[in-house]
Amino acid sequence: MPLSTRLKVWTRMVLFSLHCVWIVLTQWPLLRFYRGPKSFILPRIWQGAAAKIFGIKVRVHGTPYEGKQTIYVSNHISYIDIPTLGGVVKGVFVARGDLAGWPIFGFLATMQQTAFISRDKKNARAEKENLERLIREGKNLILFAEGTSTNGTSVVPFKSSLFSLAFNDDGSPRDLVIQPVTISLASVNGLPVEPGPGPLRDTYTWHGDMTLGPHIMQLAAANGAVVDITLHKPRSPADYNGDRKALAADCYNDVAGAMPVLAAA
Repeated sequence: MPLSTRLKVWTRMVLFSLHCVWIVLTQWPLLRFYRGPKSFILPRIWQGAAAKIFGIKVRVHGTPYEGKQTIYVSNHISYIDIPTLGGVVKGVFVARGDLAGWPIFGFLATMQQTAFISRDKKNARAEKENLERLIREGKNLILFAEGTSTNGTSVVPFKSSLFSLAFNDDGSPRDLVIQPVTISLASVNGLPVEPGPGPLRDTYTWHGDMTLGPHIMQLAAANGAVVDITLHKPRSPADYNGDRKALAADCYNDVAGAMPVLAAA
């Protein structure tokens, strides 16, 4: 690795470390006393700046819905989706339970009031109640509805179980909206990404059996990336008569339809 690249990696990692320190020193004490709407201000600032530290330019298409409580449902291509999307929309991320145990990142996730869910049935009731509590408190949620991450050349069918949050136990709609969101990778190192799998994509995307540490170093060594976030027309649960599978399918079609790779196929 050339000296200039090593200096870039070192500088970015130092800046990111210092960036993590200030959010912990400010957000952690705040959350001990207050978890209202304004408790998301500092995390949004942190997320937007974290993306810039790694040279990520975010292009936003459409507008986040803010007329009422909103559940944002998105595809997922990298752990960097959290600062890129979190800097655009206001809400609580819903993440895989194992993220809570990640070094550094797990603790940072708690600073953003992330709700963790697992595939362990013994935790299902407690996790559902946690999500229900967030809904009752009127908080927006941000869901990666595929339940996994991809290289951005496909969208995995959405898990319809997550869409049960849009309905009460009796199937009646809740007074909220679902806004589908598409995250797509446009370029890396100033070059358009491959239409299929390839090294440029994998500089940014994190999927499969990739190892986190080496991937972060690879991302820090890159010359940046351009990510497109497309916010689609919100969908009302009242239009679905309690059918979460139909709601999930329509949101999936919105998200997949805006993926440049899939749209060109």
